[in-house]
Amino acid sequence: MAKWTRQVQQEKAVLEAQLAASDARAVADRRMTAAEIRQLVDAMGGLLQVLRDADPGDKLEVYRQLGLKLTYNETTRMVVAETQPQPSVCAVVVSEGGVAH
Repeated sequence: MAKWTRQVQQEKAVLEAQLAASDARAVADRRMTAAEIRQLVDAMGGLLQVLRDADPGDKLEVYRQLGLKLTYNETTRMVVAETQPQPSVCAVVVSEGGVAH
């Protein structure tokens, strides 16, 4: 029962983050409210817990899809994290000749 509950909570956190990101894209032409920022941060916190508990192979795949790059600066002893996620949409072109992706 505990494993199932944890899995449901993890799925909920992921869905909340996806919803927050979708909402953020939909209103990209305006600034976010304090409540929207708090919701996004809370959802990300849930994602952090999901990643913390995830199988190492699953974490690797998440980081790969996020395009995560970590660079360690030995002088400052700091790590810079950058992401360049691939768009999650595909372009579809329809012509008289058929469908091309």
